[in-house]
Amino acid sequence: MKAITTFLSSVLLLSTCWAVESPPGYYHDGTNIFPAPPGTFVAAANQTTTTPCPLGHYTPVAGMSQAIPASPGYFVPMIGAATQTPAPAGSYVSVSGAAAATPCAPGTYTPSAGMSSPIPSSPGYYVSSSGASTQVAAPAGGFTSDPGSSAYLPAEIGKYAPVAGM
Repeated sequence: MKAITTFLSSVLLLSTCWAVESPPGYYHDGTNIFPAPPGTFVAAANQTTTTPCPLGHYTPVAGMSQAIPASPGYFVPMIGAATQTPAPAGSYVSVSGAAAATPCAPGTYTPSAGMSSPIPSSPGYYVSSSGASTQVAAPAGGFTSDPGSSAYLPAEIGKYAPVAGM
């Protein structure tokens, strides 16, 4: 009888003890379960801490189990970010997971934020510096004939360019 009573007592004690378990995206402090805050994630179950998002990655909402790589046209320049940043005009990001934007090379430009590739200057236009957000028309007396020009040429002897953009 004593063995049965001891067994029942131990079963009752075990059944009243609860283990705190948390799924991926959540962590626990031994008593409570919390979602990983934006800018962090929890990759595995039953963790007691969160992991900050690495460079080039972000988590926009609470409870995420993995970080999201920045989209092409965007970058994440800091650890623990909750948002991605669009590449500013004059730069671009061509890959996922970038930590910085790339300035446009001479002969190319990006007119708006969030672009994933630069645009070559049009014939009749040029872009002389890096990081440009606009192209410039070749002045009257000058011309460009190829896309992606970084400078204009003067009209040849016996030819003329009467207006800008030729």
